[in-house]
Amino acid sequence: MDGLDIRILRAMGPVPYVAREIGVDAVRPAHLARILGVTAETVRDRIARMESSGVIAGYDVIPNLRHFGLEATAYLVRPPDESHRELIRAAVGHVEGLLEVTYFLGPEFCVDLSYQSAAQRDRRMRAIAEAAGDPRPVPFMGWMMPPVARKLTALDWRIIRALRGRAKRSLVDVSEELGVGYRTAKRHHDRMVEEGSLFVKPKLDPGAEPGLVPFALLVFFTPEADSETAARVRRELDDHFLFAQVPLSPQYGHLSAMVFANAVRHVEDLRQRCDRVPGVDRVQALVLSEIEARTDWVDDLIETMIKDTTPAF
Repeated sequence: MDGLDIRILRAMGPVPYVAREIGVDAVRPAHLARILGVTAETVRDRIARMESSGVIAGYDVIPNLRHFGLEATAYLVRPPDESHRELIRAAVGHVEGLLEVTYFLGPEFCVDLSYQSAAQRDRRMRAIAEAAGDPRPVPFMGWMMPPVARKLTALDWRIIRALRGRAKRSLVDVSEELGVGYRTAKRHHDRMVEEGSLFVKPKLDPGAEPGLVPFALLVFFTPEADSETAARVRRELDDHFLFAQVPLSPQYGHLSAMVFANAVRHVEDLRQRCDRVPGVDRVQALVLSEIEARTDWVDDLIETMIKDTTPAF
């Protein structure tokens, strides 16, 4: 993979609600080509290659969890060591509301957790903290889901269900499957996109590409850092980062980026390059070892919404 491949994935929006809310057109070659200033044929060929290698393992639709009365936050958990990793993994797996668990080389792992209230969030995180031996996990990243002002119709939920795990399907296929007109399906889809009710993203499997090393960079700024420091770091990583965010707590840096390296030694090279950027104090790298998606319960909630929602168009 090269810099253009990375920029294509970044333009697709690999993380829900980090970028703007986008629909099925966001993963279309023509749309991506306009953003990147290259031809649609070039983008189509690059995507086909990444799909063939398995780096892009498919496409998914993530509904705005606020339609279920849920919020979501990612927590970085730091056990004292990794000697009890399997016991921790088993205990964490029993916590309700998990969306994803990302394990790094070493003891750290990150949990994306959903919850209905602060009390429920604290109760669930307490169970994870006790299992991990980390007395006070701190919020790492937030899911920036827009507020929802309209209750989705049964057809809205059926469209989301039809796109789950197959978000690259054409709306023509979706409308035929659901037994409604194309214009009706497109009107409902586009309205959900405009209001931020769904997010389309590629499902990535970096391990499918030999030699590809995914890792997180936690970048800490000096007191003298200016408003351009983050932009300089992003430019340094332009051919390598999938997304970059400001962590919720400065304990995890002033900028966090998910980065792809071409070899293990390249991880340290990129870390040092960022460390030399003016305004940067230090940079920590966390190399990913495994990502566990845990969203089957979301599909169950979608089914419930279809059954319990008035079938209005």
